[in-house]
Amino acid sequence: MKVEIYNNSRCIQFVFDGTPIALNKQQIIAIEVLTNDKVKISTVEGASRQIYISAADVAAPNRFANAIDLHAMLSDLWVKGLDCCNETKARMDKQLIELNNIRLLLGDIKEQLKPAPQTDVFAAPRITDDSQPNILFSGFAATATAASDPGWAIKQTISQNNQIIELWSNGSKALASVWSDRYNVNYLPLATPKIVSTAATST
Repeated sequence: MKVEIYNNSRCIQFVFDGTPIALNKQQIIAIEVLTNDKVKISTVEGASRQIYISAADVAAPNRFANAIDLHAMLSDLWVKGLDCCNETKARMDKQLIELNNIRLLLGDIKEQLKPAPQTDVFAAPRITDDSQPNILFSGFAATATAASDPGWAIKQTISQNNQIIELWSNGSKALASVWSDRYNVNYLPLATPKIVSTAATST
């Protein structure tokens, strides 16, 4: 029988009288010297997948004088294959870690780019002032807006002639007025004066 043996990265390629057989290096569990001429390769598949090679039958990559030399060559191919697989696995593990780090970083960036939750600044006034007779000033603004900043909508509530009338700074609910200047602002109705309640009159 003519036997040729070739290294094929993760496999050892055997050609027995022209018939190729590829053996995955990770399936090999042992390479043993049986006699002065014969080597046995055991695999994870057990007896059904054991390979016996006679040193005298090997024609390539070169001829071997005995089983010991053949065993040394096969063992060298086997170990190199395992080292290659381990290096590949190590590179893949490193890449997976790097990809996971990128995924976490992108998640953090996504959270940072999320718009701040919108709150209804008109749900309740941030501050009120009832120091003027029959007038209540109510200031509406975002939480971080200072009293001296132009970011307020100011409502002026007037109790007049047994009616409650609401007016707004410059006739608008735009957040553009300054709370500190509330006494100097021109107050106008949004459309028409809104009567929100009528006080009971005595008879």
